[in-house]
Formats: sequence, C-alpha cells, structure tokens
Amino acid sequence: LLSGGLTVFYPYLTTNMDGEVVWTKEELQKFKGENDVLMIAIMGQVYDVSAGRQYYGEDGGYGFFAGRDASRAYHSGDFTESGLTDDLTGMELEGNVAVNEWR
Repeated sequence: LLSGGLTVFYPYLTTNMDGEVVWTKEELQKFKGENDVLMIAIMGQVYDVSAGRQYYGEDGGYGFFAGRDASRAYHSGDFTESGLTDDLTGMELEGNVAVNEWR
C-alpha cells in the first residue's frame, strides 16, 4: 500500500525509491484505534483519519474501516469481515469507478 500524501513521518516504515511510504497490511493494522493514530486505506491510498476519531474510532460508526484497506465495501456495502477487503476481483467497471471516487 502506498501512502497518500501523508505529512506524518513514520521512521519504522519502508519507503520506495520515490520516498513514498510502503504499508503492509500488518503495519496498517497497528493504526485501528489502540493508539492515537487512526489510518484507513482506499485502493492502496493510506489516509490519516485521526481527526475523525468519533467516526473511525472504536465506537464510531465507521470504526470497521480503521487499520485496513476495505475498498470493496465502499461500493458493495458489505461490512462483514469477508466484505471488508481490498480485493476488487470480479467487480464491474462501475464498481471500481465508484470506489475510486471515495479517494
């Protein structure tokens, strides 16, 4: 996963040749509310949503998005564990376009 213009520096994360932070799923999971930073990802773009803790935090209505890339759910509306995935395989073009509009 590539960072999406983050201004926060995370020295323990890997960067690519362009200096962009490369996020693994395991690294992203560390930011699902147990600490002060909340991150979500949409189609590989990582966003710091800490300012929206009331929405993306543990008790927020969108807390299930924190610490993961759940791109498919942005179009499917399937917020079950199996639906909260970054796998867009089999999704029609309009579904991919709809997910991309969330970025």
